[in-house]
Amino acid sequence: MGFDINLFVGCVDEELICSICTDVLKQAIQLTPCQHLYCSSCLNMWFQMAPKTTCPVDGTEVNKTNITAIPRCIRNMLSKLTIKCQDCNEVMTLSKYENHNCFQEILSQMGDYINQIDQVLIDLEFNQLNN
Repeated sequence: MGFDINLFVGCVDEELICSICTDVLKQAIQLTPCQHLYCSSCLNMWFQMAPKTTCPVDGTEVNKTNITAIPRCIRNMLSKLTIKCQDCNEVMTLSKYENHNCFQEILSQMGDYINQIDQVLIDLEFNQLNN
């Protein structure tokens, strides 16, 4: 599945949209016979569900050896798209978003650690009372 198109700021070129999930390409790959682009996970799912291995757009018969990396110019276009984080509302390029650790995520992780520490303290108190 791709990146939710509704998170992007401005227009996204239709060539950067996966025809299967209709979101912005994520871990994009290309079918060499027809040059159509898809999210890697979407095309894998398509191949598992379809009776024949064909291109979802034009029906060209393909096999897994027909899958290649996307052209560099497409990769560059994707990385320059502007996206808004749905948790912290920060606006950034897609290349930065893929490694983004927003404030909400950090708070969530801190909450998990605090819960673990609380459990350790409860266990220690319980052990001291029983000894």
